[in-house]
Amino acid sequence: ADVVAAAMAAAEPVEAEEVAGDAEEPPAKKAKLMLPMTFKFLANKGLVAPLTENAASMGLAANGSFFVTEDGDFYPGTSSRCASVSASDPDAMVAAMKFVTTIVSESGACVVDHGRELRFTAIMPSKSVSALIGVAG
Repeated sequence: ADVVAAAMAAAEPVEAEEVAGDAEEPPAKKAKLMLPMTFKFLANKGLVAPLTENAASMGLAANGSFFVTEDGDFYPGTSSRCASVSASDPDAMVAAMKFVTTIVSESGACVVDHGRELRFTAIMPSKSVSALIGVAG
């Protein structure tokens, strides 16, 4: 639940401008386009199978997409692959993130310390991490 809250704080939708029609049209004709939010995380060997088995359901929950890197394409310095869920709607993103955390907790692939703790790594840009930690740390 804390991972979901932290990642959602960093996954605010980003607005981009798309020019409607000819490039010479005045700026008043520009339309705003919402870029999708993305929740990225590391998936260890034991977590990849349950995630890929539920990929279609996660994509439906997000009303977007689910992706995991190819076998052997590991996050630097780890033996884990990168996985991501993308969605344009904040409510759909929350639903997809809850789906992912449910799979993580049910699979047991992230259980450490004799079953008393789950470890799950979200991948976030350093600016987002700085915003979460704050100036006082």
